[in-house]
Amino acid sequence: MCGFSVLVSKKTNKKNLITETQLINKLIKHRGPDSTRYIFGKEKNYSFCMFFNRLKIIDLSNKANQPFEFKNRYLIVFNGEIYNYLEIKNYLKKKKIKFKTNSDTEVLIAAYSFWGKDCFKKLNGMWSFVIYDKLKKEFIACRDRYGVKPLYYQKTDDKLTFCSEIKQLRNTNKKKVNNEKIKEFLSGRKSKNLNSTFFENIFQLDPGHYLIYSKNRLKKKRWYYFKNRSNDSLKLNSLKDLLRKELTESVKKRLRSDVKVGLSLSGGIDSSTIGSLIWNESNSPKNINTFSTISKDINNESKYIREFLNKYKFRNFKEEIKFKDFRKNLEKFVWTHDEPVSNLTVYSEWLNYKNMKKNKIKVNLDGHGADEIFCGYENYFSLNILNLIKSFDLKNILVVLKHLIFLKISNKKNFILKILINLLSLDMQKKIKNKFGKNFNSDWIKLKHRKQIKKDQSKNNSNLVLGENYNQFFYTSLVDQLKWSDRNSMHHSIEARSPFLDYNIVEKFLLINSNYKINGLISKFILREAFRNILPKKIYERNFKVGFSAPDRLWIEKNYIYVYNLFKHYLKYLNDVITNDCKNNIFKIISGKKRYNEWIWKILFLGAWVKVNKIKFDD
Repeated sequence: MCGFSVLVSKKTNKKNLITETQLINKLIKHRGPDSTRYIFGKEKNYSFCMFFNRLKIIDLSNKANQPFEFKNRYLIVFNGEIYNYLEIKNYLKKKKIKFKTNSDTEVLIAAYSFWGKDCFKKLNGMWSFVIYDKLKKEFIACRDRYGVKPLYYQKTDDKLTFCSEIKQLRNTNKKKVNNEKIKEFLSGRKSKNLNSTFFENIFQLDPGHYLIYSKNRLKKKRWYYFKNRSNDSLKLNSLKDLLRKELTESVKKRLRSDVKVGLSLSGGIDSSTIGSLIWNESNSPKNINTFSTISKDINNESKYIREFLNKYKFRNFKEEIKFKDFRKNLEKFVWTHDEPVSNLTVYSEWLNYKNMKKNKIKVNLDGHGADEIFCGYENYFSLNILNLIKSFDLKNILVVLKHLIFLKISNKKNFILKILINLLSLDMQKKIKNKFGKNFNSDWIKLKHRKQIKKDQSKNNSNLVLGENYNQFFYTSLVDQLKWSDRNSMHHSIEARSPFLDYNIVEKFLLINSNYKINGLISKFILREAFRNILPKKIYERNFKVGFSAPDRLWIEKNYIYVYNLFKHYLKYLNDVITNDCKNNIFKIISGKKRYNEWIWKILFLGAWVKVNKIKFDD
């Protein structure tokens, strides 16, 4: 897990190009503090420089440092992890390919040498990399299936840049802002354009795509197409066996490391399942520490964390999220992310990684992807009920009614109200939420824009649950989470690994029968049933998790003056973005004159982002 900077320039002055590449590479030293190395190359019509910051995870020797050269033909800078590198290496050895390191980097470039671009489909992992082929005189930049690792690029008339974070390109961009992206961010409506960023002319490579740069031409091609490998003929018990097999194998592969490993433990079923597997399948589980953020609000997960630790004796490091620390860390946190974040839970995760770094952890396992695959969000219940009504499935409708009456649900009235509202049309939902102040009002946006952003419809799937699974995984929820997770972890020089994102799990379970995911009002049904024998009883039985929580409402109650002044300070940077009516509503929420809504923190983060990045808006 590392960071790179690659500049290809028509200008051939060696010293200037090295200096320019070195300057932008210093901005991401946090991604790879263990070593920095570069290679300069010169061809007839262009020169290039590849800088690399390494975080040593597999093969800690200097022989595995990057940029890495193979067969005197290929150069590579690679950020990520190939989890099946040992299996690929053993195969290539049988083909008489020799290796000089124990790193997955050498396996990756050897695989490219042997199979060419077909090797991408053989890789099980997360990655972004740039390869230079000296013989063909072409650059190949590639990103993993689901976009776990970032890859940004910018092309001008005389230069092409590949890099790991937007901050490396901001100075060359003169901070020209993408108004469409800000409007999308504020309105909460997501487009399916994953290529754009909050800055004009700075792009990210789409997941499952690669770029070819040759003869001053840049071409983008798609290498990965989602393949639905779910088997409708399999019954629940067979699917549970398959899930146990695949997730166990995924966790084992993600424990491959030459450095200390940690686990993010929230008290929910996702992280608890991973932790339970680690304890039962790892050779030395006591060497792995767990890390949790806690708070004093009503969503505190401490009792479930304690329940897990009573069964499995991991050492746990807790970090309480406090308002005074948030104020102190806010602008550093905003700088970390390059683009504005939506909520305080992202900061909570950032704080958890800070605690890991303090305890010398360099690899962490998390539960990202499980909610999107197995229906972990509340809106899935409403979609499932609509499915049952459409198909006249009286048996499962009765199960829902039974659960509504007998299942223990905290704040049941509010939960039922949410389900009922979500059964309405999108227009009716918007009207109701606007009336009660639940939504940010799009009329509050002052920015000029070229077009109206329309909400993307679900993937063409007659099953509403599976359509939402697909869209959350590939276009909405998970896209943001992976971006935030990468910046949070790498800012603290830690590699984040997500066992649920193994493509064998995604392709086999994302589109399985939705009745195996939601049973009445029990979410993630197949996941909890597959691992019920190893999960702590209270965690298996709980139906709703919060994850990394933040006591946002409690902060306002306990620190009213400080919160008020914090918002007052950052909102002044948004005079060109939002109306005074929006600001007035925020201050009414803070003062208790209007119902509390967490969208106000999204506005705070946007204001801090404008300040930290010295954003100027066009008149």
